[in-house]
Amino acid sequence: MSDLKELQRKYDEMGRILEKLEKLEAAKSWPKSWEELSVIRGYYVSSMSNQLNFKGDPEPDHENKNVWATKELAEAALAMAQLSQLRDRYRAVGRYKES
Repeated sequence: MSDLKELQRKYDEMGRILEKLEKLEAAKSWPKSWEELSVIRGYYVSSMSNQLNFKGDPEPDHENKNVWATKELAEAALAMAQLSQLRDRYRAVGRYKES
């Protein structure tokens, strides 16, 4: 009986190894850089600070490098820009202490 369990264990282990190999093989065809993506879609922050759905040329190019994958990420980028302005202002105020 223990031989049968050991055989089953080895069979299961081989199945897991084969599954990992298949994933590795599939990963070889994944894009290695942003330029290799075939479609770009998502959201960007406009010059009016609106989050807009990207509907331009789906191919990666210099005009769509600012496209975020989700609306939430575009909103987070806008919030980060605002926070960086506050951070720098607070740092500047801290440098000017009254004597």
